[in-house]
Amino acid sequence: LTPSSFRNAQVVLQAIGGSTNGLIHLTAVANRSPHKIDLEAFDELGREVPVLVDLKPSGEHYMEHFHHAGGVPKLMAQLGDLIDLDARTITGQTLREVVANAEDVPGQDAIRSKANPIKSEGAMAILHGNLAPRGAV
Repeated sequence: LTPSSFRNAQVVLQAIGGSTNGLIHLTAVANRSPHKIDLEAFDELGREVPVLVDLKPSGEHYMEHFHHAGGVPKLMAQLGDLIDLDARTITGQTLREVVANAEDVPGQDAIRSKANPIKSEGAMAILHGNLAPRGAV
């Protein structure tokens, strides 16, 4: 796992409209590596990364619809320069190679383009205040 892979995971989590549990689990994995998740950086990413996947509970589709629409490879293709496409996967391929093979599913509406997002900013933000002096998701 590399800093790039953790950043890519955070971008996908924001773009998919992922839950706070996703960030908790990602942080737990990072804490067992030399790389840490910076909540302030995560918050900044949330301001750059649009929500592109229309999933329940706040959206229309279920996870299987996301999968049949092309899944994570298609989402990463839509995210483009927000993802480090030179990062390697567990298979040894780069994300660029995976994205190049992303299936195009005409008529699907579970994954949107950056030009037509569900929300222009990510699904989660880090808040600070007297009730959460170290921050809360």
